[in-house]
Formats: sequence, structure tokens, C-alpha cells
Amino acid sequence: HTTTETIEFDSYKFKEAITVALAHVSTDDLRPAIKGIYFCNSEICATDGHTLFTYKLKSELVTPFIVPAVFCKSIIGFINSDTVSIRVGEKSAVAVIGDIQISTTLIDERYPDYTNAIPSNNQKAGTIIAEDLNRAIKRAAICSNKTTNMIELNFSESSVSVKSEDVDYSL
Repeated sequence: HTTTETIEFDSYKFKEAITVALAHVSTDDLRPAIKGIYFCNSEICATDGHTLFTYKLKSELVTPFIVPAVFCKSIIGFINSDTVSIRVGEKSAVAVIGDIQISTTLIDERYPDYTNAIPSNNQKAGTIIAEDLNRAIKRAAICSNKTTNMIELNFSESSVSVKSEDVDYSL
């Protein structure tokens, strides 16, 4: 006896959320859990181990599940109706978009506990001009490690500093 759960999404909001989530999915074959998009409780979640994306859903899910990124890419390529439904079973999921059905095997791994990555009682907030931050990140990226692309952001009362280094080349 296999139980199934069906979740319905507004297709526009689903496409928007999944498109952003796909940019945060890992490509690391050694970490299969984060090679997909995690649907749990009332959120969609994606991470590559360095960045984290979450999107609040309108409904609560009974059973959390992870779908491969390629499944989500396929779904957004076919969206042509008002709603997208996903039927989730024990080991598989089926997306229904109008007359089209796309199925996948679920990723059978434990997703990392991302809820502790962001403090829930953070009282700090700030505003920054996105264009200025983007330019600073691009400049810092030139000197970052080509494997990790790590950039450090330090926030103070009135400023943000952007820093990177490639210790292999002592830049």
C-alpha cells in the first residue's frame, strides 16, 4: 500500500521559485541529497553547500521529499496552465501540467538540517544598493580561489567590506 500526497501550486509562482532554486542546487556527485530541490513542511529549499535558498509555500506538506534538479527543469519547460500539481509517492513523484505528466524517482537521501543555518532571532537588518554590491563582488571574485569562489562579506554599523583571497597564489 503506497500513500500519495498531491500538492498544487500556482504555475507562475512555482516557475519563479523553482527557477531561482535551480541556481542554488549542488552539482557535487558526492552529496546526492543536495543535487535536488527539497520540499518540506511549508518550504522549498535548495543549497549547494555555500548558498541557501528557501521559499515559503502556502500549504503544509505531510511528507518531505527531494526531487532531482532535472525534474524541476523539465516541469518549468512545460508550464502552460494555471496550476502545477505534484503527486508524491514513497519513491517517486509525478508532475501534472494540463495534459502532460512528468515522473521521476525521488532522491532517497537525508537532506541537511538547513534550519539552523540562519538564526531565527536575528534583529539586524540593513539596506544596500544592489548594483554597488554586485560591482564589489565582481572585483573581489577576480582574486578568489577558482575552486571555491569564496568571498567574505563583513558588516559593520555603517559599511560592508568585501574580501577574497586565493591562498594558492597569495593574492
